[in-house]
Amino acid sequence: MEITPIQQQQDISPPKKTFTPKFIAVIASLLVLGACAVAGIWYWQSTISVPSPAQPVVHKDPTADWKTYTNSQYGFSFKYPPTLLVGLEGTGTFYSISILEPSQTAANSLVTFEVEPNGNPKNLPLDEWYTEQLAAFKLTPEQLPKTDITVGGKPAIRLDYSSTGQSEFHVIVQLNKTDLFHINYPKPPTKFDIDFDQIVSNVKFTEPSAAADTSTWKTYTNTKYGIAFKYPVDWSEGDVTTDKAGIVWINFNSIKQQQSPPQTTANNVLYVKIFPNQAAFTTEEQLLVASKSNVAESAINGLGAKIYDSVLGIPTATISVQNKYLEIGAPGGTKDLISQILSTFGFTSPISNEPIACIQVITTAKNPATGEVKQFPTPCDVPNGWVIVTGSQTQ
Repeated sequence: MEITPIQQQQDISPPKKTFTPKFIAVIASLLVLGACAVAGIWYWQSTISVPSPAQPVVHKDPTADWKTYTNSQYGFSFKYPPTLLVGLEGTGTFYSISILEPSQTAANSLVTFEVEPNGNPKNLPLDEWYTEQLAAFKLTPEQLPKTDITVGGKPAIRLDYSSTGQSEFHVIVQLNKTDLFHINYPKPPTKFDIDFDQIVSNVKFTEPSAAADTSTWKTYTNTKYGIAFKYPVDWSEGDVTTDKAGIVWINFNSIKQQQSPPQTTANNVLYVKIFPNQAAFTTEEQLLVASKSNVAESAINGLGAKIYDSVLGIPTATISVQNKYLEIGAPGGTKDLISQILSTFGFTSPISNEPIACIQVITTAKNPATGEVKQFPTPCDVPNGWVIVTGSQTQ
């Protein structure tokens, strides 16, 4: 039998892969490049800050620390820098109040506000009123140019007086059909570090309060101290006392009847203090100034009074006329009430046998109407209506 030799089985497993040195070098290079890319991205993220969302810009109100003057009787208010004063209040054809620059010699007016009743009797629009005024004063629009503006939400015009030799602006506001409101202030640039336009832009108007009818008021007369004034009919005269400093207090009360439990209460609503001499009065004025109340010099009734908005919550006025030194306070009242009482105030010749001492000392006084400051031989030589001032008050 023929034997067929068995064939050897072939190896059919896949061939083994081998990597050449060149291939290995390429792979290594790619790995190095990848690592560098990752490191670069990490470094960029760690060194480049992403900007934060923009924060809103907060604009500080430049008038935040300014004082505010309010006149409820005529219905207007304005803000002014705390380094300035408000005073030289006057009544007449116009009611006026001024912002003043403290000075060594006088209180110089920087801005003046005036209320002119019936200043526009024909009820003309401001443009027509302006044209009529030009014709009345024989001026041209080029000589007195105007700019239409708004003040306190009311139509207004601003007149430039430069061509007339006065470097100032004059603003006229139409309060209502017939009444006008005037503002006079220096035209920039000025020597003052004051934004006058900011003062004008902060003027506001309200409805004026109704003036009290003083014709029905009672009259108080004190012949010993030579004073007389009116007060509301529902008030009554209180006691008259003299304190340890020799200051006389004349009090007025408001009587209230309480039903349950039944009782009568008397509330002090007005006091008049009469000072024995100028020294005592000057000391009192220093205390009033220290209260940091808004104060205005008033020419009401020719008294040369100073009216403080609130001294410990009490509207207060002081009067210095020749050898008479007084203070008036209205607890629970208003500055307007003080002004109404001052409008009825007067001096009579005292019939007291007590001699009036007049200290022989040079006395400085100021005319509230003009701002003039002058020295007099004695306090008794100070003219009626002038205000005796101390050294600190002439600064």
